[in-house]
Amino acid sequence: FVQANFSGASITVHFSFDDMRGANFSHADMTVVMANQSMGLIRTEFNSANLDGANFTGAGLGHVAFRFAKLNGARFVGADVMSADFTGAYLTGADFTGAKLQGATFESATLTGVRGLEAR
Repeated sequence: FVQANFSGASITVHFSFDDMRGANFSHADMTVVMANQSMGLIRTEFNSANLDGANFTGAGLGHVAFRFAKLNGARFVGADVMSADFTGAYLTGADFTGAKLQGATFESATLTGVRGLEAR
C-alpha cells in the first residue's frame, strides 16, 4: 500500500502491520481499526476523511496528516502522534490518554470533551 491512493473511497478495514507510507486516504469514508499499527504510516494523509470512532490505540502516527478529518470519538490511547497535523480536525470526545504529542498541531481543531491533551 506504499503511496496508494484511496482518496474518496468508502472503506471498512482492520489494518495490522501494513506498510502504508505516503498513502492518501483524503476524503475517504472509513470504518477503521489501526490498533497497534506500529509501522508504515509515516506521511500518510487522512485529510478531510471521515474517521469517526476510529481506533488508533498504540498506533505509530508520526507526521500523519489529519487536516479537517472527522475524528469524533476516535481513540489515540498510547499512540505516537508526534508531529501529526490535526489542523481543523473534528475531535469531539476523542481520547489521547498516554499519547506522545510532541510537535502535534491542533490549530482550529474542535476539541470539545477531548481527553489526554491536558498540560503534562
